[in-house]
Amino acid sequence: MHTCLDSKQSIPISALYHKSATTHWPNQDLYKTNAIYPQATPHLTKEEKKKKRDKNPMAMFQKLSFLLHLLVETGAALSFLLTPTSQLPGASPSARLILRNLGGLLLSTNLLCLVFLAQPGFDATAGQVALCLGSYHVWPIYRAYARLRYGIGMHGAQGGVFGGPAVHLVAHVACLGALVGMGLVGVWG
Repeated sequence: MHTCLDSKQSIPISALYHKSATTHWPNQDLYKTNAIYPQATPHLTKEEKKKKRDKNPMAMFQKLSFLLHLLVETGAALSFLLTPTSQLPGASPSARLILRNLGGLLLSTNLLCLVFLAQPGFDATAGQVALCLGSYHVWPIYRAYARLRYGIGMHGAQGGVFGGPAVHLVAHVACLGALVGMGLVGVWG
């Protein structure tokens, strides 16, 4: 069975699937350029990819969302790890272990942010990670809102930790907006 590429030449269909086929396709050289498919990009070397990534003027701005997360969550991570009773006064030993576990998890998100801050550029993977980190901030926003709305933990040692729930609400809304916004830009350009 043959397929006709133009009126002068036909090749077997099997040649389309075998690397060993040596049939020359008509206009084959056009496929090496972007004349037929302008959205296709030519094969770039690692150095060319790095140059292209480094020329992105938005990359540093996009990375600010990771920096904001890092700044907001470093204090929280250390607080949960080192002084869990400041977050939950009167916590049982098992509850303190859970709070330290949360602190370790927050610290690992900060390390992830450091990895992406150290990389050149802001690619789709960084955008996906930004979206994931942004989804985390929904829960501290809910916690801060509930504390403000229902007066939960507003008195005593927990009431003024890192400025209290009003500061937490503003900080986490800013993180959510920055991470989701930059994540969408990173993923969908």
